[in-house]
Amino acid sequence: MSGGYRPSRRTFRLRFEDDQYDGLVVKVRSTSVGRLLEVMELLALDIEALTAEDVQRFAGVFDALAEVLVEWNVEDDVGQPVPATLDGIKHQDIDFVMDILMVWFQALVQAPAPLPATSSAGGPSAVPPLPMEPLSPSRAS
Repeated sequence: MSGGYRPSRRTFRLRFEDDQYDGLVVKVRSTSVGRLLEVMELLALDIEALTAEDVQRFAGVFDALAEVLVEWNVEDDVGQPVPATLDGIKHQDIDFVMDILMVWFQALVQAPAPLPATSSAGGPSAVPPLPMEPLSPSRAS
């Protein structure tokens, strides 16, 4: 049997709802289910009752964003590019970073957009048979 399947991580170009970030380009990778669950847990912390330990844990949200941030076109106050790194993230306003986090999170958990409509002419396509390999008697269970 050949080597195993290696799934690739998807890359998303985040889309923002309003014109507040018109011109902003942010590209992020997908993440593992485990990391997503960690981020969800951290985002659910009660901000009003954070302990010192919670604050340290919450920093993991920004670590997670830095891990998946592929590129962005953010510039500083004098027009210099801000690196798409944890340090670059830490130098941004919190509202801006939280907006990016929320849109990234939504991109991960929402259902993919429907495929474009196909031609209505003709009948449905036949479903091709699934290729199957018979198991030898010693491998069948």
